[in-house]
Amino acid sequence: MISILANPPPEDINKDIIVPNSADPEYVFTYPLSTIEPTKYEGGTVKIADSRNFKAAKNIAVAEVFVEVGGMRYTLVILADMHRC
Repeated sequence: MISILANPPPEDINKDIIVPNSADPEYVFTYPLSTIEPTKYEGGTVKIADSRNFKAAKNIAVAEVFVEVGGMRYTLVILADMHRC
């Protein structure tokens, strides 16, 4: 057997298992955004992670937006009085 560790393997694997305890956090603090199926819209897709699908996200959210070529329009805002800006 080839091992990258200098120590020999444990004699009894059941004694070597890490058992969760009550001090462990209730939620996992990492989220695999790459595994979300994107929601498709005209002009692109979006992936969203927030408190609905990521339990640890109480006050934060993230969105990955993919805009296809030609999928975004822009709005031209004309200000009547440029000096007030």
